[in-house]
Amino acid sequence: MFFIKLAAFIVSFVSSIAGDFVKFGLPMAQSATLLAWGLIEYEAAYRGMGELDNMRDSLKWATDYFIKAHSGPNEFYAQVVKA
Repeated sequence: MFFIKLAAFIVSFVSSIAGDFVKFGLPMAQSATLLAWGLIEYEAAYRGMGELDNMRDSLKWATDYFIKAHSGPNEFYAQVVKA
């Protein structure tokens, strides 16, 4: 549960630095990778705590964002800023 809340905080912090609309792809990719790695290593623990669906939803949110940021075969938006 702690790691899910921590990851949600990291994602929300990265996407709202200084109150501006900012998304940085590399920190988000690192956070999603760490979440996925934790899920692979401790899936039984997440299932036992009833948090498996929450973990999968968190990973789906990140992967959906990256799918949308990949707008063409050779095009990826790694940073989005709207100040």
